Amino acid sequence: MLLQGAHPSYKPEQSNIVPASDPLCDRVQRNPNECNYDINYADRSSSMGAYVRDNMQLISEDSERENVDIVFGYEPTFQLPWQI
Repeated sequence: MLLQGAHPSYKPEQSNIVPASDPLCDRVQRNPNECNYDINYADRSSSMGAYVRDNMQLISEDSERENVDIVFGYEPTFQLPWQI
């Protein structure tokens, strides 16, 4: 059973995926030919995917809007435990 949220699932544009040539990858990767992540959490769950750079609009407590560039991990095949 797939639960629907208020918004569709995030799917980045190909141009938003951080390429291996990006300076960010020099700081987070050992392999110069890739820019992805693989993390294991304390609850024994894990996530593996690509870094994505995108823009998000934040709204402050006084309703001011600000566009902010962020980088985050994107796992394209994420499944919740009850979907398996």
